[in-house]
Amino acid sequence: MSDEGAPTPERQEHYLVDSLLPWYVNQSLSEAICARVAVHVQQCRSCCDEFALLRTIQAEVGSPPTDAPVAPHDDLDQILARIKTQR
Repeated sequence: MSDEGAPTPERQEHYLVDSLLPWYVNQSLSEAICARVAVHVQQCRSCCDEFALLRTIQAEVGSPPTDAPVAPHDDLDQILARIKTQR
């Protein structure tokens, strides 16, 4: 069986970071995950553009309500493992 259709680890991380960008913008990620997202955003033009757009939206809308959902503070490796098992 071929793995040609399976996303690479880099692609998986891209998808994960993309989904975490709203929480990154409102600074509700754990310090470790925030640092990982920051590294990816610096290296990925698409995520950098999305981050800039989300920051613009946040500035226009204002601060999130105090009861806004917070991303889980799981370790990134645990999140990736869960993604793999859900496929």
